[in-house]
Amino acid sequence: MSLMNEMRLKGMIANSLRTTTVSEVFKNPDRVRQEFASCGEKLIRNYFKGNIRHGEGYDVEGGDGRTKEVKSTGGHEGNKWKPNGSLAVGGLYPKQGKCDDICIVDFANERVSVIPNEVFFKRAELGKAHKGSFRWDVNYHPKRKGTALDNNTKLFKEYEIDAKKEFIKLGVEDLL
Repeated sequence: MSLMNEMRLKGMIANSLRTTTVSEVFKNPDRVRQEFASCGEKLIRNYFKGNIRHGEGYDVEGGDGRTKEVKSTGGHEGNKWKPNGSLAVGGLYPKQGKCDDICIVDFANERVSVIPNEVFFKRAELGKAHKGSFRWDVNYHPKRKGTALDNNTKLFKEYEIDAKKEFIKLGVEDLL
């Protein structure tokens, strides 16, 4: 499993927060989560050549004419994995029918999935916690077949896109 290195994370933070010192943000888990959310939106905006708009139920209007809700996981050493080896994003129930695509940015593994809303809410097995949480295997190879973790991991992988170029830009001076 790869984790985003500290230098890239600090560069990513430095690009968007010029008024706060990088070390202050790096030590504050809430600020780090905000940075991942913001950078996830920028990554999706760049990939789809769109704009960040924050409409009701979506974050990005893609150049493809589709609205996108972006959910991001952390990818730094302070990010604690769940005991069962899963990652999760939450707040998904309110997004049903409000956007065209659900975009999940996994910073820990530098992977992205863009799932059409109607497919997502038909096939994803959401937990009740955090207004609808979507969990998948951190290594993308669940051990128990037929579980929610297995089904969600398969769904993530089925709609995965190649966003390597956008991840490379993270933390590089003003490319986002």
